[in-house]
Amino acid sequence: MTRYLIPELKLPVVGGNLRAAAATYLRIRAGDVQGLCLLRRSLDARDHHHPWFLCRVGVELPDGWRPPASVRLEPWTEPVAPAPVTVALSGAAPVVVGAGPAGLFAALALAEAGLPPRILERGKTIPDRAADVAAFWEAGRLDPDSNMHFGEGGAGAFSDGKLYTRSQSPELMHLLRELCAAGAPEEILFDPRAHLGTDGLARIIPNLRRRLESLGATFEFGARLEGVQPLPGGGCGLRVNGADGGRAWPLVLAIGHSAFDTYRLLAAQGLAWAAKDLAIGCRIEHPAPFITHRFYGREPAVLAALGNAGYNLSVALRGGGSVYSFCCCPGGEVVACSAVPETVSVNGMSFSRRDGAFTNAGLVTPIKAAEIAPGPDGMLRWREELENDCYRLGGGGFILPAQRAADFLSGDPSTSLPATSSRRPLLPTDLARLLPAAITERLREGMRLLERQVPGWIGAGVLFGIETTTSSPVRLLRTPAGDSETLPGVLPVGEGSGYAGGILTSALDGWRTVRAWLAAR
Repeated sequence: MTRYLIPELKLPVVGGNLRAAAATYLRIRAGDVQGLCLLRRSLDARDHHHPWFLCRVGVELPDGWRPPASVRLEPWTEPVAPAPVTVALSGAAPVVVGAGPAGLFAALALAEAGLPPRILERGKTIPDRAADVAAFWEAGRLDPDSNMHFGEGGAGAFSDGKLYTRSQSPELMHLLRELCAAGAPEEILFDPRAHLGTDGLARIIPNLRRRLESLGATFEFGARLEGVQPLPGGGCGLRVNGADGGRAWPLVLAIGHSAFDTYRLLAAQGLAWAAKDLAIGCRIEHPAPFITHRFYGREPAVLAALGNAGYNLSVALRGGGSVYSFCCCPGGEVVACSAVPETVSVNGMSFSRRDGAFTNAGLVTPIKAAEIAPGPDGMLRWREELENDCYRLGGGGFILPAQRAADFLSGDPSTSLPATSSRRPLLPTDLARLLPAAITERLREGMRLLERQVPGWIGAGVLFGIETTTSSPVRLLRTPAGDSETLPGVLPVGEGSGYAGGILTSALDGWRTVRAWLAAR
């Protein structure tokens, strides 16, 4: 057999058959296509009556077959999985702090190299953590160590479970196959906008933990890092839960974007850090049919095939900068987040079916760290103050302040709200009292421009305050080899260290950074 790659094959969303479409493209019978592999699939729904999947397809054909001159094909070879880094690391005592995506895949890189680590996680396992999160949403009871931000799976465990990527590198495919082996659907291998949903992640993450345990890794939940002390002989001494936590070499820091207490203790121990630019704003929600009809149309067969629509919108502002949507959750819900008493922010979440009655997304604008506060600790304080202001504006009790989008645009406080997805109570108010004035003006200008792209978007929308966790507000500085600039053998990774944004990029950063560090030994 001979392998070829069809770079772009159009497949109707409704009634399409991949093998038949490939055979038609190649001008052969469907039975002559001896092997078929969908490598990439994206959606083109600009024509609401006839949407298409644009597919990148590998095919196996009989030896001796020659393509017609007008048929565009390329050679196709399977990507080769990266070989494990093998290194004899004398005195190794690998420890990973954090069991989110970056920490779990950093641990995988260590285990693949024959160095299974201890994994310290301040929060709880997924089942226990889910009970704590539900208690927060339903009754406003906060556990500072087991919540939307902390616990097995990290902040991404209670989200849409997006696995957005433009890459198909062998490294990334290796990580995606690990997720498939843990129970993720195979569509994540070819869909650049795949999602797992909170319910999917609740099944997959414990399986990934068991995979790591089978390689010799150990997990310690309820283990809060409280001190890091460089040791003369190499590595670091750890303090965990007020007691001696042993030695770590290397020490992988995958602490997440909201572990402000950990940031500060690391800085006090000399870890180099810097302020990082950030995007903030609100979360906006619409009835799911409103969004779906505007992006997918109203054809029943199309809607049955595609489900609720998501969106990705962006506009440039007159004076520079932009306003854009972030982390859209089709058929999802707006959720309250907090890891610290008397603070609250919002995020979006959806289940794998994405079949809820509402669709939400972050509505944010990027701002330079220099506009906000001096230095990295100033950035932390600034975000803490915003989330504390949000708590107070809601009247306490983790009640979310909210406003009709039209009222926000006109500058009028809302006195009532339509039905929404939020499980926490809402207080109709004026979000301009919460947001910095410059952010308010940017968001208002951006909303007027977005209304041109999606007519009715403002009138149907409800805003929730405040969206602050688009990324980490600081960066833990590291060398090209992966070490902290000031503490050798300490490896900052993932979103919390300022080097990623989202589940896949965090996982990949953790895995790559550990491998690069090991390869340099």
